Amino acid sequence: PTGGNFWTWRQTMYQLAGALNVDAFHQLSRQAFEQMLRAGITTVGEFHYLHHAGNDCADWEFDHAILAAAREAGIRLVLIQCYYATGGMGCPLQGAQRRFGPVSRQDFLRQVDHLGRRLDPSRQTLALACHSVRAAEPEDLKYIRDAAAGNGWPFHIHVEEVHGEIEQSLARHQRRPLRLLLETIGIDPAVTAIHCTHSHAEDLTEFSRRGGGVCLCPITEGNLADGFADLPWLRHLGTRLAIGTDCNLRISPLEELRWLEFGQRLHLQRRGIVVDASGFSAAGLLQVGTLGGALSLGVNSGQIAPGRLADLVAVDLRHPDLAGIDAGALADALVFGCGNGPVDQVWIGGVPVNPPGQIRAADEPPAGNRPSSTGR
Repeated sequence: PTGGNFWTWRQTMYQLAGALNVDAFHQLSRQAFEQMLRAGITTVGEFHYLHHAGNDCADWEFDHAILAAAREAGIRLVLIQCYYATGGMGCPLQGAQRRFGPVSRQDFLRQVDHLGRRLDPSRQTLALACHSVRAAEPEDLKYIRDAAAGNGWPFHIHVEEVHGEIEQSLARHQRRPLRLLLETIGIDPAVTAIHCTHSHAEDLTEFSRRGGGVCLCPITEGNLADGFADLPWLRHLGTRLAIGTDCNLRISPLEELRWLEFGQRLHLQRRGIVVDASGFSAAGLLQVGTLGGALSLGVNSGQIAPGRLADLVAVDLRHPDLAGIDAGALADALVFGCGNGPVDQVWIGGVPVNPPGQIRAADEPPAGNRPSSTGR
């Protein structure tokens, strides 16, 4: 159904999570990763909490399936292994949620250690997450965050996406979720808070001052009617920003960036919310989608520069969406006028990757003989 809100969507998501077997999960994961490559995404930070093929937390088969899917697709993967222990604040996991949960924090970290020995070292790394303050107690938040810091891994968490989460946190902890994090875990540039849709300015100020970053998911936040993050304040603070696909309604980084800006323009009734140092929107938005994402995931990419990973995207300048566009307007044309169509070729670590379905017209020359513009 198209009505409802975040909470009704979540119930639908649980139905899907409860119905998946390992083969279907592997197939869908690989399909998503291949779609990401076709959209020009070189690295996926997979916020992964559907761990178990059964409901008793005794297996971790979905973890191995997702590593295999990313390896087969050829995408760079940061597996953000997610701790999900409660079905709501103070409530046990129920139904399909039992596929998310660890038996204990120690059991969770043993599995993380096991996964670390099964990664493809050329394209796969680890990060840790707690799903949210709804899914982990304060002592869990600190334990998992400390484990991430001890290994030099990024740490991610959903924060204040919807009002209901804030109301539950106030009732149980007498603090809003972001304030609880500020008082419970170490905040530094390795920490990314996802959404922050309803976060207070004073909490965002302290979070940003300590170095924390924010990941916004405009298509998902629009789809679920979450609301608008205080993007002008985040920009004023100089907060590190990234974008995420989240519920996978539509995989298109250019559309995410466009709606990051357009949503705020509609909300605030003015233009130029995200701009670079020279005042240009497209350049500022592209930096969020490239370097901002790389910093959030702890990956040495996001710029074309010596010493950076050669994760690159070529854009077909002959694509109809770019007809008549000169070099000076290319960034604006891409961000404000294009979907995934102009994405022509993707390289991961300097190696070309051609996902299935990347089809060019029969009369077009090979990619190497066509004019293109390369960037990440």
